[in-house]
Amino acid sequence: MKDKEIEIKIKIDDRDALTKKVEALGGIFKERGNEMDVLYDDGKGFYDAHKVLRLRKADKTNVLTYKEKLPKSTSFNLLERMELQTEVGDYQIMDDIIKHLGFVPYRIKEKKYEDYLLDGLKVEFHTVAFLGDFIEIETEDINKLKIVLGKLGLNLEQGINRDYGTLFSEYCEQHNLPKDTPCTFEAEQRSLPH
Repeated sequence: MKDKEIEIKIKIDDRDALTKKVEALGGIFKERGNEMDVLYDDGKGFYDAHKVLRLRKADKTNVLTYKEKLPKSTSFNLLERMELQTEVGDYQIMDDIIKHLGFVPYRIKEKKYEDYLLDGLKVEFHTVAFLGDFIEIETEDINKLKIVLGKLGLNLEQGINRDYGTLFSEYCEQHNLPKDTPCTFEAEQRSLPH
């Protein structure tokens, strides 16, 4: 568990080239896998208040996470939130507990990831259904982040300060998709023109 999350999220066009650059700079590969997230809402403005209750099913473990946007951010291009999380033994029981507390599934999101460690920072490559490829870097040291971004040919100004749930809601609006469309690779395939 940690109580503060600071990350930069940048949309990228050439994931393979950037992955090779991370490796060439001495980035250490940690893991790759798939994650399926369920985001919950209470129907009383919880999600709209920039709060996230997420149950994640991953290849190796299940994780329950609560996030809340911090009132003051040091940068418009960073996503800064209070974050609490813990591993969950039984995914289905935790889902039932959350529902009994009055929350309902609001959004389903699927992504593929690859994690690296570069200069002491966690560097993640994500492919998110419908949204494409992103790089995310978590840090507690903004200056160190700027140095690593510079090495990768990126900069702080490219950062997106919205989470994938918000980005997907915007995507649905722009592409006239129903609001309850799951952000999954299967739904993405179904939405392609035949």
